[in-house]
Amino acid sequence: MKLRILLIILLCAVSRSFGASTDWKTNSYGQVRLIASHQVAPVQGEIFLGVQFKTIPGWHVYWKNSGDAGFAPKFTWKGSRGVEKTEMLWPAPYLYKLPGGLRAIGYEGEVVYPVRAQVHAVQGKIHIAADVNYLTCGTSELCVPFHYTFALNIPAGNSPQIDSEATALIDHYRSLVPAVDPSLKDIPAAPAPSGPPISRWLAIALGFLGGLILNVMPCVLPVLSIKLLGFFQQGQEHHPWRIRTGALAGAAGILTSFWGLAMVAIVAKHAGHAVGWGIQFQEPVFVAFLGLLIFLFALNLWGVFEFGMPNVLGRFATSVETQETLRAHFVSGLFVTLLATPCSAPFLGTAMGFALAQPGRIILLIFTATGAGMAFPYFALAAFPSSIQWLPKPGAWMIQVRY
Repeated sequence: MKLRILLIILLCAVSRSFGASTDWKTNSYGQVRLIASHQVAPVQGEIFLGVQFKTIPGWHVYWKNSGDAGFAPKFTWKGSRGVEKTEMLWPAPYLYKLPGGLRAIGYEGEVVYPVRAQVHAVQGKIHIAADVNYLTCGTSELCVPFHYTFALNIPAGNSPQIDSEATALIDHYRSLVPAVDPSLKDIPAAPAPSGPPISRWLAIALGFLGGLILNVMPCVLPVLSIKLLGFFQQGQEHHPWRIRTGALAGAAGILTSFWGLAMVAIVAKHAGHAVGWGIQFQEPVFVAFLGLLIFLFALNLWGVFEFGMPNVLGRFATSVETQETLRAHFVSGLFVTLLATPCSAPFLGTAMGFALAQPGRIILLIFTATGAGMAFPYFALAAFPSSIQWLPKPGAWMIQVRY
């Protein structure tokens, strides 16, 4: 009896470590996972993998030719063991017509990208390591990039075992792979998206709420906490006017940056480009530039700016430092918005998706509402500077937060 219980426990443990699918990776716009055709793979031979996507209504991922906008998902298998060769298969896509006359090619709802894999087991198992970079976009031109990693361990043996559910799913999408890539005119149009439209005023309200919630997103909250250090000191020194003017300068920086983003979106849209919240993070140059800014910000927090630096970098370092100048507060507002752009928040996607399908004045209005929502804590602090006294008193804990 004890032996039987032990075997059951061991089987349960194995089922958690080995299997034909990973857990879902979920975000606001859909979910993705890795699946495999075998519970037990052959020691040497061919198996099929699948990267399974499920998008929310109105959102799509891309085919290998993405069309006028976006980019095809990128799958890499570096770190896999026992995998000798992989071949991506692309099911027949649909054509999506976007505002501005743009056309995108891809899939909405559920899709599986089949992968043919030649395997040769190492020490009785096959380790699949998948790195997935993809872009998901709405028909309103809002696009959000995502990156996930997956790991799947498949035991190998002389008696392979098929996972019937995963195999049926992969085989279905394999059957949709065309023998020859279709031309643009041969790709069928996607069904028109369904769902009730939202009003302009609702989009403005959602933008404000989304901007407010951005303050507690991981991209912004740490920087916002550091920013409060200066306000703590000013409050303890009984300088309410400094708190008020500093908070208003920070709010002005946030609003200015959102107006700048709105102008970029309007110009890009009129130029025929697809735009979206955070899409600039697809550009390596921009990512490198932002990395440099964050590195300088870290150097400033560590107190190393007394060393000679070029004037441009020195001015930026002085700006991001928590000191009692209006310029510093204004630039910190710009910096907070810059860090917020890779984040999303509840309501923000809907508001931005609506905005980017509208005329320029509506784009500007909704971006302003979003900026006002993000700047709301600064406005509240300016209106009630004495509320700073409700925050914890400065002490050694502030140094721990800073470092």
